[in-house]
Amino acid sequence: MKAHRLTNWILALSVLAALSGCAQAPAPAEDVSSSAPPAASADPSVQEPEALTPFTLAFYPDYSIHPALAGNRANLALAPLLYEGLFTVDDAFQAVPVLCQSYEVSEDGLTWTFQLRSNVTFSDGTLLTGQIAAQALTTALGEGSRYAGRISNLRSITGSEGQVVLSLTTPNGDLPALLDIPLALDSSDRPFGTGPYVLAEENGTLFLAARDDWWQNKPLSLREIYLCSIQQADDLIAAFDSGDITLL
Repeated sequence: MKAHRLTNWILALSVLAALSGCAQAPAPAEDVSSSAPPAASADPSVQEPEALTPFTLAFYPDYSIHPALAGNRANLALAPLLYEGLFTVDDAFQAVPVLCQSYEVSEDGLTWTFQLRSNVTFSDGTLLTGQIAAQALTTALGEGSRYAGRISNLRSITGSEGQVVLSLTTPNGDLPALLDIPLALDSSDRPFGTGPYVLAEENGTLFLAARDDWWQNKPLSLREIYLCSIQQADDLIAAFDSGDITLL
């Protein structure tokens, strides 16, 4: 699921929850007799509305959530909320700039220079630089990366203060569309990202917390996204069947 689709899905769900919470309660029945039956004898067919289940996603805490190196699909579903790439791809399969401000291509089509947006920070406050972006793309090109085959045409990746330069072995005019690769700050199992949420922990419980310093400055209806810890596949199926997780 693309980043913008997952985010829009979450926001739509939160709106529905808000609308449900705004429904007016029925007016209390008028007291017509001092001998009215007690509440316990009310019509048993009338049920109290169930409390809304908070939006919850599955999470395997024993596995990596690195957007390029993780192999667990449930954890990879969290990546669009934590990480962003130089580009994203829209419904027409066209590249849309995200962390990239602009780019230039050499006449032979082999050298691409991508100018980064300024004042973009990772969730720990680290400023996005060309060097960090180049290292993230180098990790995505390396062994064990799920993106290695996609960008195998890269000959070199270099970064400076505000730009990344990619050199190709053969020209490829569709390179921007291939660069919707989420950028992580490092190659650890739980690296920081530039996305709208950050993995947080409170009293031993992990959850996704909305960032107040997200560079896109878009409103996020869900301030917290709960995570249901999963250890094995049977736990995942049981959690979904019971409604403990919202999306699978």
